[in-house]
Amino acid sequence: MIYFVGWWDSLRRKRKNAEEKKELFLKELQTRFDVSAESALDIIEADKTLSR
Repeated sequence: MIYFVGWWDSLRRKRKNAEEKKELFLKELQTRFDVSAESALDIIEADKTLSR
């Protein structure tokens, strides 16, 4: 039972860290290129499709 709780907590922390990194990246895009949040998300999606 303890292992499951530890695993679940580490998974939750990883997810939270990924969300925080994404938010910081969006803020940096907005300030650096003076774009809206929607445009920043479009830039990220375009980058993902180009990198495949």
